[in-house]
Amino acid sequence: MEANNQAFTNAMHALFDLLKSWEPDSTHEQSRPIALAISAIYSPMDKWHRPAKKTEEDDWKWGIGKRADLWEHRYEHSLIRLLEHANLPSLAIISSLDILSDSRRLEPRSAALLATKLPQAHTIKFDLFDNQSKHPNNNRSARYDLATTVSKLCRPSLHDFQLTYYLDDPSNHYFSPPSILLPSEPSVDHLSLALHTLSLSQNLTSLCLDPVCISPSIYWPSGLANPPSWPNLRRHFIEFQMTTPDGRWYFVRDPSAPIDDDADEDDSPDPDAPPSTDSDSDPDTNSEASKIPDTYRERREAVATGDYPVRMFRTLPDETLINPLLMAMARAAGQMPKLQIMGLTATMSDPSVKDFCVSYLAKGVEGPTGSDLGDVDTPRMIWSVGSWRPNNEILDVWRKQKGVSKINFIDW
Repeated sequence: MEANNQAFTNAMHALFDLLKSWEPDSTHEQSRPIALAISAIYSPMDKWHRPAKKTEEDDWKWGIGKRADLWEHRYEHSLIRLLEHANLPSLAIISSLDILSDSRRLEPRSAALLATKLPQAHTIKFDLFDNQSKHPNNNRSARYDLATTVSKLCRPSLHDFQLTYYLDDPSNHYFSPPSILLPSEPSVDHLSLALHTLSLSQNLTSLCLDPVCISPSIYWPSGLANPPSWPNLRRHFIEFQMTTPDGRWYFVRDPSAPIDDDADEDDSPDPDAPPSTDSDSDPDTNSEASKIPDTYRERREAVATGDYPVRMFRTLPDETLINPLLMAMARAAGQMPKLQIMGLTATMSDPSVKDFCVSYLAKGVEGPTGSDLGDVDTPRMIWSVGSWRPNNEILDVWRKQKGVSKINFIDW
């Protein structure tokens, strides 16, 4: 990995040095702003970047069992890191930054470090992965490192910030996800706090987090001496994960729903399993699979990350966790005088279940087709939350602080 890190670092330094040479000085005319996009990071021997003939040959041998290869699983838990970031030049010529972390995943902090070198960038978009569920220590450190850097992007030049920090919700809803908070500060969600700080950028008009694992502190941290203020924010969207940063679930089983946990296919033998061994349940033991080089056990990996067996039943909000989040959202909205539209959505892991979605629309803003709110000449809300209902205290905050007079509840 160090060779890959150095190769990426060399490429970024070369790119930034080139862009720096384009900036105007006493002998150059003013240059047009540049939109910078970084994506498709790869190593020459990654499967789809090998010579076509070799890829075809390797794939054929792998298919008939004559070649062992993990392919992309070999590096799915590895991150490409930016080294020597302090030596990168600052680029005033860049007006926007878009970083997409795909098959070769970029360390989240490295993306933010690149953005700190672009002081005039008014739009920043990160598409990153928080998906290290098999290695929670890696999750914790990557999340904390991102938090310590992303808060530095709170600056007057920032107008639009978008973050995807994807973390798979477990498909087995009996699974207890590990906390992704630091063990030394188990109740402090540093990333939500950092994103809250960034959102306070005085000229920020649009914030979109889609998705991210959050706590109420992203809206309203506890212990504030003075209320926060978002003077120019007009659009505020968050898609949140079904799980909390400290390892709990925002949703529980609906007691009125039938219990159907019998899925025969989930109990079938592992098709990738080697001959039966006594140690097969322990991925760290000297099992037959561990003796085979480059062996990937898909079933075992899925069990370890809570994706097997598939048991999806959490559809009802857990009021002890969801109400503080919704109250923090309502209080924050009251401090956004120019707010036009605000949304909070949880995408259910069961595709047959509609998303949990709360939306606010200011006066004059058109709602989605079929929302049946009627008159747009008044602030209103759409609660697509099934049969569940928020408490009156939350609704009263919306009515008092944003003048909400129309509320539409959409049942599933």
